[in-house]
Amino acid sequence: MEKMREKIIECLETIGIFPDPSDDEDINICEYGMDSMGYIIFICEVETCFNIEIPDEYLNIQNVVSLNKLTNIVSHLLSVSSKQ
Repeated sequence: MEKMREKIIECLETIGIFPDPSDDEDINICEYGMDSMGYIIFICEVETCFNIEIPDEYLNIQNVVSLNKLTNIVSHLLSVSSKQ
């Protein structure tokens, strides 16, 4: 899951958000001042990076407010898609 977390951080960096990757604590994505357009671009970056589509029910900002929550969602979606 660490590699997945690193890839998600890279997606954040593409929109100009640079969290400390050495920080093992959870990262609150909202603390970096992401606006609604940045959020949409970030989600598109994650979907492209992992070749997944994040269903609408997961797209509420509260579901992906933290790096750990988003990592868990991506992990779940990848495991579901690999079973199909």
